[in-house]
Amino acid sequence: MDGFVSLPHIAAGHEGPLTTEDGVFFAKLTNQREIDFYQESFRETVNELHVEHYPGNKLRDWMPKFWGTLTPGVSLQAHNLDSVLAADLAAAAPLSDKQYIVLQSVLHGFRKPSIMDIKLGSVLYDDSSSAEKRTRMVNVSELTTSGSLHFRVCGMKCYTDTTAPLADIPGVSNDCCKFSEDALGRYVSFDKTYGRLLTDETAELGIAQFFNLNPELCRSENTPIRHKIVESFFHRLQLLYNCLLDEEVRIVGGSLLFVFENDVARWHEMECEDPLVHEQLINEDEDDDEEDAPLSTLKFIDFAHSKRVLGEGCDEEIVEGVENLIGIFQNLSEYEK
Repeated sequence: MDGFVSLPHIAAGHEGPLTTEDGVFFAKLTNQREIDFYQESFRETVNELHVEHYPGNKLRDWMPKFWGTLTPGVSLQAHNLDSVLAADLAAAAPLSDKQYIVLQSVLHGFRKPSIMDIKLGSVLYDDSSSAEKRTRMVNVSELTTSGSLHFRVCGMKCYTDTTAPLADIPGVSNDCCKFSEDALGRYVSFDKTYGRLLTDETAELGIAQFFNLNPELCRSENTPIRHKIVESFFHRLQLLYNCLLDEEVRIVGGSLLFVFENDVARWHEMECEDPLVHEQLINEDEDDDEEDAPLSTLKFIDFAHSKRVLGEGCDEEIVEGVENLIGIFQNLSEYEK
């Protein structure tokens, strides 16, 4: 079992997430509320055994697969891992007295991923927040699209592989963007300021930028691939919207993570087969990793301030945010035709 290393790609959020060197498992600091939410979401009840399940109609279909909780260097309380693998993971992690949640990495199998994090809802604090935080979060909501559109772009990390200076790339500025490089290529990252500066009128253009920074995907011969990427996210948002109408939850601070593959060769290798809802599996045959990985994916993440509320109906805050995103992605999809 490989050891844990810092996550190489982060679109938004706190520093400190870990991943195994093979990229299969992802671990991040957690709290008991998030652990409970994952456990409840992935627990199959007796009643569910009699309900028809199709991909996308349960919230867990949109969540990263849950494997357990980890106290690094000590133990891993496995939810759905064999004991040998659980012990290997615990031993591979750095020593710490902090608790992590272990999930299957959303980025596993991608060669050149672009990542966008969009936070849902206009209420950005929960009942445990301090008065100071409530005031600060109300202010953030009122001054951004969180309050008006019930969503806000929190960050993007886009594969670009261009050598142009930041100032020469349309829509990109030195104020909220920066370049980085790794063995796979060049990326431009958009920090939280980018999303906070977007308005109701510019939000669509701001999200469109996510798909426009890889020169290779912008070539005319690759237009069908880019169109498929945008259209797939549009249809995924529709499926997620219908799912959320039936989910009795309250999610504060939850985000949608959009990921797509920029390696055009891989799209051709997979013959552009990219299911809307892709079940992530642990595959011990490393040669088949990329064949099992999606070409694009949409995942709901960050449930540290979430709970299930039986009998209280859907979370209208996040439903409205997804509905507004559907409108934007429908427009983007039509532009790509």
